[in-house]
Amino acid sequence: MGFMRIANNFLWSMTKNILAVITPPPEMPGYDQLSECKDLPDPLAWSNGEGKVTHFNEWALSPFIDKFLLGKKTDTNNIQINVFDQ
Repeated sequence: MGFMRIANNFLWSMTKNILAVITPPPEMPGYDQLSECKDLPDPLAWSNGEGKVTHFNEWALSPFIDKFLLGKKTDTNNIQINVFDQ
């Protein structure tokens, strides 16, 4: 990491800290003041609209987690581990 990048990161973090001190936090509504959001999809409905999940095995979260949260898995078939005695 070059000096300019380190300096830029430092200045940006200092700016965020200063703004956090001088800027009051936004007024947040209470739970009873929140409106109902009817636009959210049913998380258990199938994507083709033909039914709902009734058993845990039907809820295919693993491919979603692998693709969007974890990313590509490292190929471990060709990893070589060397152990040295000291």
